[in-house]
Parts: sequence; C-alpha cells; structure tokens
Amino acid sequence: MQEKITVTKQAAATFSDIEGMTKKTIGGNIQLSPAEWETVSGLAKKGVTAESDIADLKKRLAAAKKGAQIYKSRWGRLLEETRLFREAVKHTPRFLNAVLSK
Repeated sequence: MQEKITVTKQAAATFSDIEGMTKKTIGGNIQLSPAEWETVSGLAKKGVTAESDIADLKKRLAAAKKGAQIYKSRWGRLLEETRLFREAVKHTPRFLNAVLSK
C-alpha cells in the first residue's frame, strides 16, 4: 500500500512539474526551454513504452488465466475419473493397503 502511495505522489509531482514548465507566448503558443523539452519528450517516450509494456502484460495475464483454467478443468476431470478408485482405497482392508504401498 505504501508503495502505491509513493508512486501516486511521484506521479502528481511529475504532473505539476510539467504544468509549471509551460509558458504561453503572445500568440497563444507554448514555449519550452531545451531542458524542459528533453524532460517532456523523455516522459512521452516513457509513456509510449509503458503502454507497450501494459499491453504485453495484459496478454501474458490473459494467457496465464487461460492456462490456469485449462489445468483447473483437467484437475476436475481427473478427480472425477479417479473418484471410484479413491473411494475404494478408503474402504479397503488394512492388508490390501499394505500391499499397495509396497
């Protein structure tokens, strides 16, 4: 939770820094110094990269969920197929359990 709060505070600080960089000219255009432009363009590049990373992570999450569903289904089918055997093992006499465990 603390990490999320820290990230949120950093994002808010970055947004306020960007807002403070802009200077409007008489014509209504926005003027940035070279250092400010580097900061803004660097943040834009990070944003594009982050969007790509998020899309990749979403694909990986979807694939993992699909895989988990497949294994859950297989496990359920295996439990059902072995139900009679498991019940028989529960009710077998002790000597038969000893033979099976060897």
